[in-house]
Amino acid sequence: DLKDIQQAILLRRMLADLHMTAPLPHNLVILPTHRSASSGGLALSSRNAYLSPSELAFSTVLITALRAASDVWTAQRGADGAGAVVVQDVLQAARAVVAEMEPVADKEGVFVKGMYFQLNDPEQLWDLESTGEVAPGKGAVLSGAVMLGRTRLIDNVVFEYKLN
Repeated sequence: DLKDIQQAILLRRMLADLHMTAPLPHNLVILPTHRSASSGGLALSSRNAYLSPSELAFSTVLITALRAASDVWTAQRGADGAGAVVVQDVLQAARAVVAEMEPVADKEGVFVKGMYFQLNDPEQLWDLESTGEVAPGKGAVLSGAVMLGRTRLIDNVVFEYKLN
């Protein structure tokens, strides 16, 4: 599913590069990430069972960070879709949400620590941070990881790229 986007993109690329007769790259269907409605959009994962009730209260920190980054992407792209997106602004928006949440969670006795946020090309998966900007018409994958207690949460959002 979309939660494991890097593996899905890599698998699709392998199918194309190896000239497989079956399954064909377009036969690989990437499903949307299943999210918990009761937990504010937390990506469903077997790891979530490790979260304590107090940690669950902070479990939306990652999806909130990704949504904040998505807002920056959309604002910079503009209503006409013609704007270039500054990679650092998108990453900073995500990091800021987690940084704000860390001391709040700490006061409640919950460990929250941002691990990484990375913006990648949706086909080649190279890191876009070195390019500085994403040109109009180019998509990206924003991936992130946060430690919540002893559980590593991972999630991502895809910008302007059709996966299927």
